[in-house]
Amino acid sequence: MITMANFDSASFDGYDINLVQKEVDGGIITVEQIDTIREFPDAKSIIISGLKQDTFEYFVNTYGRQFLAITFWKNKAVSDLSALSSLEEALAPRLRDDVVRLCGEANKISGGVGEWVSG
Repeated sequence: MITMANFDSASFDGYDINLVQKEVDGGIITVEQIDTIREFPDAKSIIISGLKQDTFEYFVNTYGRQFLAITFWKNKAVSDLSALSSLEEALAPRLRDDVVRLCGEANKISGGVGEWVSG
């Protein structure tokens, strides 16, 4: 079972998909890079960085329902997290214990660290 404890390590090895950009500031991820998720239809956990508002919404709306655990790492250009509510609404009939944990002060949008775990 996937819980928050699965992802408390500083290592990214515990994720099925790692889309953390190599730049120290989190970089910028493209739609094409996000679309590589299609290659892993059975993946249930992901860590992703470099999202801007448009790519954040694209990721959540296109692939968000696939995952039981999502860690948003260094997505400082994301300021509106409301797209995440669509995941809760979509998964609510199937999953009772949805948890949103935003690390830092309201996701520290300037640092952009947050996790969404459902399980």
